[in-house]
Parts: sequence; structure tokens; C-alpha cells
Amino acid sequence: MAKYPVLKKFRDRATGGINEIGDHYTTSDKERVKKLQAGGWIGKEDKPTSTKPKPEVGDLFGGEEDKSKEVQQEDTAAK
Repeated sequence: MAKYPVLKKFRDRATGGINEIGDHYTTSDKERVKKLQAGGWIGKEDKPTSTKPKPEVGDLFGGEEDKSKEVQQEDTAAK
């Protein structure tokens, strides 16, 4: 089912529920969506954004270990 942001407060004829501004109206009825959008009650469909998985802690470049402490120790020992 698709989600649409509510732009104007309205009572849904199908469910009888009240939809407040800022809520999300969820439906799969395309004809109902067209009518509500034409009246300015709901906005365009909220499409989910794809998120890339974040690397784990210490996994700076996707598999490479964090060697900064080792390098710092080598630099300190070399002085």
C-alpha cells in the first residue's frame, strides 16, 4: 500500500476516520487517491528511500581495518 502526506484535515469516507495535517494516508485505491489529490487533501506518494548499509565501527572503507593507532605508535617510536 502506498502512503501519501495529508495536506488538509479530512474525514475519510471509506473508514470514517479523521486524517490530520501531517499524518500519512495509506491506501491502494488509485481512484480514491486521484480524487483526494485533485481536491488538495493529500500530496504525492511518499516513496521509501533506499539506504545503504553503514559500515561497522572500525570498518572505514568496507573491509579495511582501522590501523590509525598502529601508525601513530610507529610515528611516535620513530622520533
